[in-house]
Amino acid sequence: MNTKPLLNTARDRAIPSLEEKKDMKKFVKLLLSSTSKSYRPIICGSVGKSTWLSHRREADLFLIFPPNMTKAQLEKRGLAEAKKIVKKLGGTWKLAYSEHPYIQALFKFAGKTYEVDLVPAFGIRDPSAIKSAVDRTPYHVKFILKNLKKPEDVVLLKQFCIAHECYGADLKVLGFSGYLCELLIVKYGSFLGCIRAASKWKSGVRLSLSKSTKKFDTPLTFIDPVDPKRNVAAVVSPEKFTSFVSACRKFISKPSINDFFPAPVKPITLEELKKKLKKQNTSLLTIKFSKPKVLEDILWAQMRKALRILSSRIETAGFQVLRTSSFMDKKHIILIFEMTSTLASKTKKKYGPYVKSKSAHFFLKHYSKVAFIEKKRWVVETKREFTNLDKFLKNYLHITPKKLRLRGIPSKLLSMNRAKIEIFPKQKISNSTDFFVHMKKFFHH
Repeated sequence: MNTKPLLNTARDRAIPSLEEKKDMKKFVKLLLSSTSKSYRPIICGSVGKSTWLSHRREADLFLIFPPNMTKAQLEKRGLAEAKKIVKKLGGTWKLAYSEHPYIQALFKFAGKTYEVDLVPAFGIRDPSAIKSAVDRTPYHVKFILKNLKKPEDVVLLKQFCIAHECYGADLKVLGFSGYLCELLIVKYGSFLGCIRAASKWKSGVRLSLSKSTKKFDTPLTFIDPVDPKRNVAAVVSPEKFTSFVSACRKFISKPSINDFFPAPVKPITLEELKKKLKKQNTSLLTIKFSKPKVLEDILWAQMRKALRILSSRIETAGFQVLRTSSFMDKKHIILIFEMTSTLASKTKKKYGPYVKSKSAHFFLKHYSKVAFIEKKRWVVETKREFTNLDKFLKNYLHITPKKLRLRGIPSKLLSMNRAKIEIFPKQKISNSTDFFVHMKKFFHH
């Protein structure tokens, strides 16, 4: 099939218009004119490499300071200078954190809002001698500007990843970063070249633009040409890797504009949700609590950890977890569990020592009248403490934050002790349309 017309249509929609480019150029010029001579300003990110997407007015301004400064000095001076820029241009700002603090700012320009990350960094001479992780970024910009022949194909690849929900290296997505997309186009030469190659990937694939021998235990490895000790794809999760490869295979066999611009997902209705659960003969349990005032990247990481811990505890208590997910909006966090059942048997097996074990007689002192042998081990049937999942979780979670933390619940989610635990369809769970969009995607796997 001739995909050229399709790719041209997708490019036209994904690449910024001439008007957008002119406005961005004027804004960047204004931004740079507001900087000081006490540091070296560099425009980084997708704008600095001409790989930004239409309607995404986002820029990264790096403030490069001498490497002989301490991290404390960089933080203090860098944030002070960043705030001066924001004040000069009449913007608003908030503090954000990566390895060290930086400023996220909003500016009004030509009737539109521009988002800018103002990031202090050290001006290092060698990318392998970084003092903070962001110090490599200007070298990334330099490398891409020198080696990327088709920036428009990077835009196409980014849009493809966005459509398949695997774009972004943040802890919510755990997907493909902009820099990784750029390197993939550098390696394969074009969007189609990348898609064809990726359709044949298997977990553990290792890519490089050099002869680096460094190995990483990740689904995808792409050695950073700027720093051969670093894996650019380190954050890509097994789920997002699989999702991307599957999307590439599907595109090769049946390309569609939906692979770049899918139709908006309609929220699942309560009736549809009930029918889905009935068809699958499963139950839906949710744990809903107030969202803490914490950086969202931290929350996403802790939500994943909480899901792992709670799933393990639920399974140990005798209930089977099929799948999990999590949702977060401005006010709430909802942990989601699809269960085979929310009820468990009244009895459970307790496995003791092997029959020939020296400690077997201690076990039999307590259970000699009810013990039996199974697979060369002594076994007894005991009463289960909780046969109802709702009651088990309320007992497990509704304790003091200190005790919750001792049970492994992450520190930022200790307000879970006031969580509302619901087994659908007793109540609606949420009034958020986004939640029911999320649930539509959850069941459309």
